[in-house]
Amino acid sequence: MPANQTNHASEPGGRSAAETTRRSKRRLMLFGTLFGLALAEIALQLIMPPPNFGADFLDTPNAKKYGWAPPPNTLLDYYEPDTGIVRRTLTNSQGWKDIEHRLKKASGGYRILFIGDSYTFGAGVGRDALYTRQLEQLFRASGRHDVEIISIGMNAWDTDTALEAMQLEAPQYAPDLIVYQFCYNDPMGNLAPTPETNKKMFHAFKHFKYGIENGLLKRENLKRPDRTPGESRLPFWDRVKLALNKIAIVYHTKGVYRRFVPKAILKQDTVDSWAAIFGEAGAFQELMSPDALSARMQFAWNLTSELVAQMKKEADKMGAKFAIYGVAGRLALRPWLQAKNSPFRAVDGKEWLVQNKKRYPVDLDRPLVELRKLSTARKIPLIEPKQEYPCFDNDSHPTEIGHRAMAADLFQQIPRFFELRTTDQ
Repeated sequence: MPANQTNHASEPGGRSAAETTRRSKRRLMLFGTLFGLALAEIALQLIMPPPNFGADFLDTPNAKKYGWAPPPNTLLDYYEPDTGIVRRTLTNSQGWKDIEHRLKKASGGYRILFIGDSYTFGAGVGRDALYTRQLEQLFRASGRHDVEIISIGMNAWDTDTALEAMQLEAPQYAPDLIVYQFCYNDPMGNLAPTPETNKKMFHAFKHFKYGIENGLLKRENLKRPDRTPGESRLPFWDRVKLALNKIAIVYHTKGVYRRFVPKAILKQDTVDSWAAIFGEAGAFQELMSPDALSARMQFAWNLTSELVAQMKKEADKMGAKFAIYGVAGRLALRPWLQAKNSPFRAVDGKEWLVQNKKRYPVDLDRPLVELRKLSTARKIPLIEPKQEYPCFDNDSHPTEIGHRAMAADLFQQIPRFFELRTTDQ
């Protein structure tokens, strides 16, 4: 045998010993990697488990009344939009993101009930950061320890859902003042559900719908869409995503990504999704158009006016005062809508929605202008934003500081409307 020829022993099948060794090492490395990942997953599940976002808002006692609502006495996990950090908050025994309240009002107490949407629910913030909780603290710091603030809010609620909640929840609390927290998109939400309503959105599960017939408000019962409780109702890829998020390694890897990727990139993702929803689809342009109201928007505002008028009647029946808190207009929306990388631009003194290299004229104050007309016509006090409400970079909802600003606006204006005097006024 030549000197430079190596003698490799062969195994049955012609496989060399060296190749067998390499394969064995690869198998060992693969096994070691999988075993290490398994140990890491077990450790993370024990020490830092992924949050449970499985609270089903569609199968709760209050969901049977309103279509969707949180479960009672439940820890809710939520993402802090800018950091990706997971926080937890607790619902009370009535199923609302609020502290416990006795149904019977304390002797000599003054109760204010807020009913609203995600701003009142506090998307992205904990329970103690809510503007309603901070408002109660402001009243107590001013010497009004008799003032009690009750909060009933849920993501995607509109005027019609607020009316339903007012009829079913408010009487048991015997409030002295009821405040409906209006959001700029409520008029469009009051039209839902429609054939175009996204079947994955909460509005698809609304089992009532209001309209106007012969000048009067009319309520129609709707059949709730058939669904199977739990994850099986979700489309396949949504179920895959949900399953992946339950893997601790996957969840924490995404958290590291969110922590170190520049916020501008995340913000742009948010901007793109908003532009896709509100741009050429026309809804956002209709809501904030500087031109004459479209026929659909005119009806939406007429319906909103009738709903608010009915809310005023319900408050009168309870012997309570009634007001609207309008989270709308430039002050409320500008911090997010006109931030860096926003699809909104101010050019030559005008505001534009920019999408696909096209510009659409908008007026951020339009919903507030229409709300002022409504409140004047119905003779209902309107509480307006008097300062900007700081929002998350990656979400349009107020931060804890934004909620503090909301509480300050309410604290300054509520006593003026309703002679609720404080030591500061």
